[in-house]
Amino acid sequence: MTWSPLLFPTSRDKELRSLLIANLREEMSPLLKALSFVVFRPRKDATKGFPTHYYRKLADRIDVIRLQWMKYGQPAFIIDFNVIDNTSRYTSMAEEGSATWFIAPRYRAQANKGRYSERWFHIGYLPRLLDPRRAARKEVENACARIREIDKFAKTGQLSPYLRDLRPDKEANAKNSGV
Repeated sequence: MTWSPLLFPTSRDKELRSLLIANLREEMSPLLKALSFVVFRPRKDATKGFPTHYYRKLADRIDVIRLQWMKYGQPAFIIDFNVIDNTSRYTSMAEEGSATWFIAPRYRAQANKGRYSERWFHIGYLPRLLDPRRAARKEVENACARIREIDKFAKTGQLSPYLRDLRPDKEANAKNSGV
């Protein structure tokens, strides 16, 4: 990634982030809608940015997905998610204007498996030089593959190699989920 000395986004970063957002709207939005996810607190101006918080409420659980962008406008994001089995804490769903949000996501979806660090979805150095549009499309396709794995995990409970638990303390997990 291109980092400016003052940690502010460069014009190239803004261009790459715009490419990612355009591809997210084109590829990921329809996928999330097809999987019954709804935008949490949608903006009145839907043309700005890309919504980052999604949920779907089923009879026995609530599935939550959050896209987290890297700080300072860098063109990179990661996907956090959770499956909330104890829905009694959320008797009314949050609507536009509500300040309510679900518990912090417990799991994270990575672009690929890293041995020591997580890998964010971003356009690498060489791809941004060769064909940034194609690279952005490929990263979003990769992110959509993780969304499908999240859906499978919510249904079956099986973590893929690209999905991992963020919190090692199982007691904290049980306490936070209200179990």
